[in-house]
This record gives sequence, structure tokens and C-alpha cells, in this order.
Amino acid sequence: HDGDELPVEYDGLSSELSPGDSVLIADGLIRLSVVKTGGERGSFVDCLVEDGGPVTSRKGINLPGTTIDLPAIGEKDKLALDHALKTGADWIAVSYVRSAEDLRPAKDAVKAAGLHTPIIAKIEHPAALKNLHSILDIADAVMVARGDLGVEIPLERVPLAQQMIIDAGLMRGMVVIVATQMLESMTLNPRPTRAEVSDVSTAIRQGSTAVMLSGETASGNHPVAAVETMTRIATATEEGLDSSGGTPGVLSKFRSTRAVAHAGVELARASGAKHIIVATQHGNAPRLVTGYRPDVVVTAVTDRIRAARRMNLLPGVQSVIVEEHERGSQTMQNAIRMIAEEGSIKAGDRIVAISGSPLAMRGATSTVRLYRMEADGSISGTE
Repeated sequence: HDGDELPVEYDGLSSELSPGDSVLIADGLIRLSVVKTGGERGSFVDCLVEDGGPVTSRKGINLPGTTIDLPAIGEKDKLALDHALKTGADWIAVSYVRSAEDLRPAKDAVKAAGLHTPIIAKIEHPAALKNLHSILDIADAVMVARGDLGVEIPLERVPLAQQMIIDAGLMRGMVVIVATQMLESMTLNPRPTRAEVSDVSTAIRQGSTAVMLSGETASGNHPVAAVETMTRIATATEEGLDSSGGTPGVLSKFRSTRAVAHAGVELARASGAKHIIVATQHGNAPRLVTGYRPDVVVTAVTDRIRAARRMNLLPGVQSVIVEEHERGSQTMQNAIRMIAEEGSIKAGDRIVAISGSPLAMRGATSTVRLYRMEADGSISGTE
């Protein structure tokens, strides 16, 4: 293409824009102003460069204040979604969600495939903020996608929007991911700025359950160092958090499970237990347990490899895969022995076990027990 032309995949772009509209490229780093559209050459948009710079391929385009008549999931997206489900993707993120209905195609595709793959709603559009609660009512997780969000709404509103999204997700016991430009300077430099370190720490202290790198690892010069740096920031921040807190609100569909999860965390604190072990089918119970910020490692016990992989996204959770058994207590004691063999549980340790019976019964998280590892390797239950 000529040096003054940029190809765009969306054929209807010229019909959506009018003179004076803004076109932002690469998370707003490049700003154009529309001069005219259409013309004899076919579909094109003539723009005046307001803020220039280099543009590489596959960069996103934002049209703040312009309503685009595009489905949330297009034909290419459907093919990509089908491929992701067939190849065992652990999570599916839907971009540019504007309403709860935008999640339906992905949810329906997962159901049609006979899977339980959770759906992440990426919040990056003003309409999504207005419809936030209805979106999160059907999503399985939420991502604060600050790159596009910071282009679609005024920059000064992004911090408040981030807190609002985190709070809404925590009310539902959801995985909440904060993403975009967290350690942006590390795309070029080996060390982050102090402001970036504070930004990552703030996201964690606000309650996010995961922080995400993007350009830093996708195309940056120091991908491994970026991961190591973010890990150190997260570890140091979590060590300074008050572990006696909890998550605000109660989501009705998980009310009983959350009550049991809360009881298990409180029992661990009161008894001095060094481990919390949670039996789960799809990962809901461990997710709710982590919402109460236990100050011990949480081990999730499951008989499903996909659930075990998904739970890698939960903070402070490690997964153990066991065979399905009829009796929940037998499954739990087998899991305790497996963990003890790895050296994580030692003689004299108390262990809080949260489970249902049998392990694979959906929604059966209803039992909290306190165990102790004896010197002879046996496991005793305490009342």
C-alpha cells in the first residue's frame, strides 16, 4: 500500500463515519480526524493526522463517540472460537462486549460443544460500563481492558472505572483480571518505572485476582524479566495485605457455597491450619475461597484436567488431580496423602478440608472438616 494509505478490514467503515469524527489507532497513540468519506475510488476515509507516529499491522482502531453496527462475534471470531474449544482452551475472552447479549454466542457455542469453558467479558466500551451488572450476571470472569477503555472514555475516568469493575466482579465471586500497559516501559527497558510498580500493586490491593501482561511479553524486548518483575510485585503486595478481609456482597446462585467457603477460611485462621484443601468439579468453590484472602496455600482437588488448568488463574491456588471416588472423605484423605508425599504437609500440620460428597456432584460443596497429619503418617479428624 502507498505510504499515505492504511488498509482496514471493516468494509462499512466509511459509512459509519462523518467529517469531524475521531479515529484512534494503537490504543490512542495515533489520532486522526475525518475530513471526508466515500468517493470514486470506493470505500475510503480521508483523515487529517492530528497526532502522528509509526503504525504497524494488526493494530486496533477505536472510534470514540461512534456507534458501529458490528456483531460482538463475527464470522472469523466464530471460526476462532470453534478452534479454541476443539483444542482445549481453558478460558475464552470476548472483546468489545457492550451488553449481556454479546456474550450469548460464545456461551451457546460452549454449551453446544458439551463443555464448561468459562467466558471472560472484556470491559472496554462505555456501553459495557452502563450494562456492567447485567453483563457480569452471565459472564464467568471479567477483564478490565484498560487500553481500549482508556480510549473510549476520558483517561481520568479509567481509575474509577477500574475500581467499579473490580468491585462488581468481587460481589459475584468472579475472577477479575486487570490488563494493559501495566509494565509498558519494559517493552523496551529492562526495569519498570516506579509508577508502573505502583499501578500493579494498586490493582492487586483493589481486589483483582489476576494481573496480565500483553505487549510486554507479546512483542517486548524483556518478556521473561517482565513476568519475573510482576511476580515480585504481586508477592510483595499480597504479603502486606490484611488477610482478615473478604469480598463484598453475596451472589445468590453461590450463596450456600460461599457460606461454606467463608467458614472454611475462618476455621483455618482460628485453628492455625497451614493448608486449605477444596474438592471441586469446575473450580467454583476454590474461587470463592480465595475471595476471603486466606493466608495459607489453597489446594484444589479435582478429577478433571481442564478444571485443574483453569484454576491456575486463581491466586494462591495449586491443583491436584485425583481419581473420582464414591466417598468424599476418602477422596480428601487420598489428596492429603498425595500432598504430604510432595513434602508440603508435615507431621502435626492441621488441614481444613472443604468438600461435597461425592467429589463430582455439581454444587455439592457442603462440608468443612479439620484434619491433622500424625507423626506415623496417618490422618486423624478433629472435632
